[in-house]
Amino acid sequence: MRRYSAVIFFIILALAAVYLKADSIFSVQGANNGQINVVQDYFKIKSIEKKENYINIFSQNIVINYWNYDDSADLEVGDIIYIEGSVSSVKSLETGYRNYLRSRGYFYTIKPDKIIYEKSSRGLYYIISKSKEKLSAFIDDIYKSDAPFVKALLYGDKNEIDKNTTDILSASGVIHLIAISGFHIGLLALFVTSILIKLPSKIRYLLVILIVIAYVLFTGARPSSVRAAIFYIFYILSIYLCEPYDIMSSGFLLAALFICLNPYILFDAGFTLSFMAIFSIGMFYNPVHTYLRRLKVNSYISK
Repeated sequence: MRRYSAVIFFIILALAAVYLKADSIFSVQGANNGQINVVQDYFKIKSIEKKENYINIFSQNIVINYWNYDDSADLEVGDIIYIEGSVSSVKSLETGYRNYLRSRGYFYTIKPDKIIYEKSSRGLYYIISKSKEKLSAFIDDIYKSDAPFVKALLYGDKNEIDKNTTDILSASGVIHLIAISGFHIGLLALFVTSILIKLPSKIRYLLVILIVIAYVLFTGARPSSVRAAIFYIFYILSIYLCEPYDIMSSGFLLAALFICLNPYILFDAGFTLSFMAIFSIGMFYNPVHTYLRRLKVNSYISK
């Protein structure tokens, strides 16, 4: 199975590379044309990113760059707003930022001349946003000055961490601790499993899977966390189906699926690093484990 999944992955990877190269060439031509259209429409706010002099409002596959945001203090995730302004493709943006937006599924930008609040829609995004606000206030009360790091560690909110702290974490090689990934999913699954240990195994693992999925949605469903959650689900399914779990095959197929859904995800550092970590574990775990066993190293340590 592994060889077939690897072939599928490398074929899709090659096709994605050709597509991205061709799109890069056409993007330069499109940027030179500089086509801008007028938009007058309603949008539902998916998320809001506050900067020093402006805010980014994310909706569907569009980023709204709002500079005159004096009246935007009351805008919240889940609100429906009416916008008049100019819309353009992200092809006209600087290469790095363009690829970053595309990797997250955003392909257009809007510079609004007018933003009018219409109504609030209390859907999933609204519920998640309000839950984060309450959890954030709770953490602020308990951890005080350490609250920004705790928020980043628990659910990946790095907005309050200063650049100096980020640089220190990066230089020390532990920056992944504040990026939701397999580390967090594994600890969460282990913690919940230990709490529900007295329940029947099927019910216990079903509840753990549901909690893991809820956690992934709560933290923004980034590629690294989605990947980790799906791997965990695959692992549980392999137990119930009495099938051997092959991390390499799962990795190849899942990576191929991500690339098919959005080739620009190759520019996402979280996607690239998380799958490189998975493939590294798949390649080196067994040889290292076998070597340590030959040295008669304690089995707990060797595992």
